Amino acid sequence: MADDSNAARLEAELRECATAPIHLSGAIQPHGWLLAVSMPGWTIRHASANAGELFGVALDALIGSSLDAWLSREVLHALGNAVTAGGGEYAGQQRAAQANFGPHALLCDVSVHRAGPHLHVEIEPAEHGHLRAQSPLVLAQAMIGRLAGTRSMAEFHARAAQQMRALIGFDRVMIYRFLHDGTGKVIAESRRAGLDSYLDLHYPASDIPPQARELYRRNRIRLIPDARYAPVPVLPARDGDGQPLDLGLTALRSVAPVHLEYLRNMGVACSMSVSVLCEGALWGLIACHHATPRRLPIDVRAAADLFGMFYSMQVASRERAEDFDYASRARIVHDEIVAGLGVAEDPFAVLAGRLVALRRLVPCDGAGLFLGGTWRGDGATPPPAAIPAIVRALAARGEAVPCTHALGGLLEEASAYARDASGALGVPLGTDGDWLLLFRREVVETVSWAGDPNRPYRTDSMGRLSPRASFAAWTQAARGTSAPWSAAERRVAGRLGDSLAELRMRRPGEAAAAGAGSQALVIAELNHRVKNMLALMQSMVMHSAETATDVKDFVETLEGRIRALAFAHDQYDARTQIGTLRDLVEAELAPYHGREGRFALTGPQVLLDARARSALALVLHEMATNAAKAGSLSRPEGRVEVRWEIDATGDCRIAWAERDGPPVTPPAQQGFGSTLIRRAIPHELGGRAEVRYLPAGVEALFVVPAAHLRTVPPPGASVPGPAPAGSPVEGLAALVLEDNMLIAMDTEHALRRLGAAQVEIAATVEDALRILDAGGIGVAVIDVHLGGGRDALPVAARLAGDAIPFAFATGDHDRASIPAAYRDVPVIPKPGTAERLREVLDALLDGRPVPG
Repeated sequence: MADDSNAARLEAELRECATAPIHLSGAIQPHGWLLAVSMPGWTIRHASANAGELFGVALDALIGSSLDAWLSREVLHALGNAVTAGGGEYAGQQRAAQANFGPHALLCDVSVHRAGPHLHVEIEPAEHGHLRAQSPLVLAQAMIGRLAGTRSMAEFHARAAQQMRALIGFDRVMIYRFLHDGTGKVIAESRRAGLDSYLDLHYPASDIPPQARELYRRNRIRLIPDARYAPVPVLPARDGDGQPLDLGLTALRSVAPVHLEYLRNMGVACSMSVSVLCEGALWGLIACHHATPRRLPIDVRAAADLFGMFYSMQVASRERAEDFDYASRARIVHDEIVAGLGVAEDPFAVLAGRLVALRRLVPCDGAGLFLGGTWRGDGATPPPAAIPAIVRALAARGEAVPCTHALGGLLEEASAYARDASGALGVPLGTDGDWLLLFRREVVETVSWAGDPNRPYRTDSMGRLSPRASFAAWTQAARGTSAPWSAAERRVAGRLGDSLAELRMRRPGEAAAAGAGSQALVIAELNHRVKNMLALMQSMVMHSAETATDVKDFVETLEGRIRALAFAHDQYDARTQIGTLRDLVEAELAPYHGREGRFALTGPQVLLDARARSALALVLHEMATNAAKAGSLSRPEGRVEVRWEIDATGDCRIAWAERDGPPVTPPAQQGFGSTLIRRAIPHELGGRAEVRYLPAGVEALFVVPAAHLRTVPPPGASVPGPAPAGSPVEGLAALVLEDNMLIAMDTEHALRRLGAAQVEIAATVEDALRILDAGGIGVAVIDVHLGGGRDALPVAARLAGDAIPFAFATGDHDRASIPAAYRDVPVIPKPGTAERLREVLDALLDGRPVPG
């Protein structure tokens, strides 16, 4: 009974550990200081217990005071700009300002982010080192450049670990990937000589519980300079509503004691992790360990964060490319399977004869149909008597395409046939209990764990829960599981299910009742389409061979053109035969994504028919390929702008422009690709195509006639909401004086949403005065404090003299820095909102008092 009681207590402690709100730790690490301030006013509401020592005053003197009593106007201005430019969201660990603190004028780095009703101001001593003089961007660019040329994913991951270790100088850097079952595996490693390798070791899911994974997803980088630290509490512990502070995005946040013990048990004194996020989900971590305490400058951490974001994008891009290759191949098999089913008297009897092809569509060891309670299978499948129970177990999961890689976990009796069917995937074929089932054999795998996965925790001499102390390789033969089903495979199976469901919706015998005449029409149409496609393929093969320089070039060129057609076919609504222009453009440019801002795509919602999709897919593919080979995409700084609009005749005009690439000269001869660009749209659609080879970059115009498009989305599709109506800003030209480009762009966007006809941006007083000299400005938003210690008062004087309505934008919580002459000028506080901007300008232009 005592053993049962201890086991129950340990299980309860494990559950509590896995659900503890670690983002509400109420404390920070002692290598920095934290202030939580409320706006407006920069009022200090909470402070770490060590903050008084930093400022040389008692803690009580800080809490309740304004931050402007302790920091200069310039520093507050920089903090306001930083949180505004970041949109109030977490933007990584970036230094917003530097300042001297306390009686000893300690130079510190200051960062800021929004956390609920507060701004969290984090202060750390400025670190100096051999990397300190370089900017994070320069450091990250050097690291990214060294990833180029990696051929395999294994080499890519290994190079990433090497580059991170070269940046931070830690003893060990690992690429840690989360697997489909929640466990983790070290897939790449760079380590100091003499250390044991952790490569290929597995770790149980309990090592990083769900709430910790969520924090890794929200906060991309976390540093623990010394795992032996004593936490510093944040006071008061709760806010006015009795709630603890959310420290989830705070770099200084104190971590769970059990995690610190875990690190110490591993012999790790300093730890840093960089999150790897793919499509917003946590894919893995770049885990960094060091045997002695170590602090890293904020610029080095920022460089690591930038590198981590690039690495994440590359991982996602490479995995998407693999999924796309599989989906393209699967489309051919899918069409092969469903061809002719629509005219068959008993399509599912025909389908039962194509189970071998089904096993090629989604790789599996066995497949079968469960129709009307009867089972027909092919390959390695469970006994027929087991099928009804498997169907019920899969259906109980409530998923569109339910699957499992461990069927024994759903059905105890499945262990009897695990060798032939440890993995199962089901596709329901309607509501009458009919299913398509796919199975995978058991894969017996020897897994090396970092310690016993069955004992991730232990109890110490006092009976308290403690993480394991042994991380020696512990091998285990994994049985009863198959290779997992990927998301791409589930999508392909689901697409087949949709096609089959459409057949089930038809009346029994409908195809037969249609008669031989209808069948002849269908067959004639199918023959026409197949012959057209074969002729197109033949032309592609012939012309691609004529212009290829070698076999490799021929294969790559032909494969790219076929993929373009396949993806154009894939990106449309099967019921309406319509696809969006934006999706098509994004798909053709996706392989060339690099830095942010590489592509600018603008235009309204435009829906294309099948003919326009195919023609445009080939044209856009050739344009993108040419840009990558010799145009703007052949250089890292190159850009492509694609803009489209509907003209007065209803036609769609698509403008392509390449910028910041090498000098352009017209091609000496026209190849097949150039011919496609010039002739596909005029010939196929009756439209226009013009290409100009300008020195600054290639420009092209393609016109798709109205007959091949729709501008109104089908029922159920979402459309962008209209711009706010009725604002007095509508039709005016506006001036924005702001030295922070991101804030200026946000303000410009907000003004255009209010209907401003034109927005002029100035970064200096001189620029603003030149814009005013040109005339036409009807309203202005000007920052009070500009870079270099200058203010915007000369511009304010000019605006007042010309009777142009204007508002100040400032991070100051009061009007102390604004001269009395401008006491009636409204203020838009930083950080602000688009709603406040509209509220202020509407009242200003209407001559009403500004609310608030």
